[in-house]
Amino acid sequence: MSITNQLTLFVDVVQQGSFAKAAALHDMDNSSLSKQIKKRDKTPNYYGSKNP
Repeated sequence: MSITNQLTLFVDVVQQGSFAKAAALHDMDNSSLSKQIKKRDKTPNYYGSKNP
């Protein structure tokens, strides 16, 4: 999944107020959505360092 899609998922979690609602919005289960967001957290940022 692209970084753009991962960020979209994150924004939807914030806007919906829960993982469950955001997951339903994207027709996916909570654990899949959570894993995608976790992957994003482990992706190097613009400056090449890992996110804290």
